[in-house]
Amino acid sequence: SRAAAIAVHPAVRAIEAPLRTLCGAAEYELELHWADRIANSRSPHDELALFPCAANYRQLHRMAITAVAQVANDQSHPIRRVALIGSGPLPLTSVLLATDPGVAVVNVDRNARGRRVEVDGGCTGHRWRVVRS
Repeated sequence: SRAAAIAVHPAVRAIEAPLRTLCGAAEYELELHWADRIANSRSPHDELALFPCAANYRQLHRMAITAVAQVANDQSHPIRRVALIGSGPLPLTSVLLATDPGVAVVNVDRNARGRRVEVDGGCTGHRWRVVRS
């Protein structure tokens, strides 16, 4: 297909790695900005609703839940703890997972700037805070 030919073109392959790095840095900055904005808002839940990528994160959450459910197909041993590696400064997948009161979520991330948003108490009646390490 034409798309496949473009994807393997030498000029495209040459910029692939730097483009991924640039996109990753941009996503980090976006999350960092919104993490601070949400954590410092008087109404974090309302502020979160303004996040431009919220629908994408909800879709990622559904994909994560589906993947976990497939791995943990044994209903006699429900999942009670989840670790998310690379959660970033705005761990919305973790926030969405934490809405289940029976699931504890741990975020693991190398965070160059030493701050991220954490949520206590799930998504309803929760407390947001910025953690600086």
